[in-house]
Amino acid sequence: MTKFRNSLLFILLFFFINSFFCKLLAPDKLASDLIVRPYFKDTNQYDVVSLGSSHIYCGINIDVLEQETGLSAYNLSHSSQKIVQSYFLLKESIEQEKIPKLIILDLFELIRSGKFEKYDLGYNQIYKTYQGLQSESIKKEYKEVMNFKPYPLELSNIHNNWKNLSFSNLKINLGFEKSQMSEEKVYKGFYSTEEKIRKEDLEFLIKGVNFDKIPHYFPITEINDLEFYYLKKIIDISEDNNIKVLLIKTPVLNYIYQSEEYINKNYLPLRKKISKLNINYIDFNDTNNLSKLELNYLEDFKDNGHLNINGSTKLTKYLIPVINSYEIKKDTVK
Repeated sequence: MTKFRNSLLFILLFFFINSFFCKLLAPDKLASDLIVRPYFKDTNQYDVVSLGSSHIYCGINIDVLEQETGLSAYNLSHSSQKIVQSYFLLKESIEQEKIPKLIILDLFELIRSGKFEKYDLGYNQIYKTYQGLQSESIKKEYKEVMNFKPYPLELSNIHNNWKNLSFSNLKINLGFEKSQMSEEKVYKGFYSTEEKIRKEDLEFLIKGVNFDKIPHYFPITEINDLEFYYLKKIIDISEDNNIKVLLIKTPVLNYIYQSEEYINKNYLPLRKKISKLNINYIDFNDTNNLSKLELNYLEDFKDNGHLNINGSTKLTKYLIPVINSYEIKKDTVK
């Protein structure tokens, strides 16, 4: 009897410790729980679906888009979403017969992807897309492409997440503090925030120095061939399903993106590549396009990487005539 009791206590203790550390080291599931999962759980059809990183879920104001166009829309995005992840989310959406008429794809991740020949993103990043996938065949393909081999025990997948742990995240994961990204701030994948960039961060940017000391610093890299391959796959699968494609690069408050280095290393080569695809592309880090938004840097940016509610409204209103030019038939329910 004592042996049985000890065994039972050991099992209970094991599950308690496992549960505690799973909460402690949990990956960032907020965007997935509030954006990706709800999209695939509901049965609604959406005319316009945007894909990309946090720059798009802060940048495309779904409420404004729907009111101005009469179309139904959704931001199917999550933080640091790679082009390959956008591809698999779109493929899953098509598999579930949730076929949009227009996708708006943000190419910001092509700025900072860097050079690599295979994907090695880590469990946290891979999980954000993976938990939205329903089809077993797509899950299998995704795992193969991402070199992802999840263990049955959750803790085994996240045991090396100590480096991502902060005191603030710890309080959120354990339920002592509410995250800034909450359910009431998210509408169909659009994250609405009135936060404004700190004046001291803006001063760094204006001076054009010490970029590496600023939060959300994004180094300029050459275009990644593997990511561009999946961009072409997105275009191909869209054409096969009569989905129109609008490519954008959301504005980033960092003066290096108006620099000669950015123009020569990223902007011009990407524009040349995309011109061969015959797809509409707007880079809002190009000085001409950026100036048309008439952004007030202190009022319209949450930080130097993301727009707030003011900036997203300006960006979305600028895109309305572009979206209307696709002449999308308004036959789905908002």
